[in-house]
Amino acid sequence: MNIETWQQLSADLRKESALLGERIQPDSLRRAYEEGKAVLLTENNRIIAFVAMWVTGVPGWLEFGSLWVAAEHRDKKLGSKMFGMLDALYIGSDQVFIITHNPKVVHLALLLGYTELNASTWETVPWDATCGPCDRYLTTEEKLRCPYKAVASACRLLYK
Repeated sequence: MNIETWQQLSADLRKESALLGERIQPDSLRRAYEEGKAVLLTENNRIIAFVAMWVTGVPGWLEFGSLWVAAEHRDKKLGSKMFGMLDALYIGSDQVFIITHNPKVVHLALLLGYTELNASTWETVPWDATCGPCDRYLTTEEKLRCPYKAVASACRLLYK
C-alpha cells in the first residue's frame, strides 16, 4: 500500500475521539500492519476497517486498540469480524487488554472472553501499560488521580 493510503486512514482515524494521537500517524499504522500486529479490510484501494494490537512499555502486555470501521460500512458487523480476526492471532501469546468508552467494543470483548475490570481490580493490568500512555492528562500525579477509571462513558478496562 502506498503512503497516501496510510495518510487517508490516519485522517479518518483523527476524526474519531479517544484514539491515542501518536498511534494513528501514517507511519505507525503502516508499521503495525507490516509487523503483523494489525488487520484491515479494503475496498477500491481504500482501507474501510482497521484494528491493531499495540506494543506497550510493559513486556508481556499488548493493547488491543484503534478499532475503526468507515462510517458508510458500519452496522455490517465488520467491527466484529475485525475484532475476531485480530484476537485469534494473539490467543495464547502475551496478555491483552482494551481501554475503551465504546459500548460496542465492550460488548465484542465480553463475547470473546475478555473480563471487565472495575476501580478496585483496575491494577490487574500494569499502570504503565494502561494509564501511563493516556493522553487525557500530562503528569503522573494527574493520571494517578484520574476520575475516569471504570466509568462507563469514559474508560472501561478489559483484559484477557
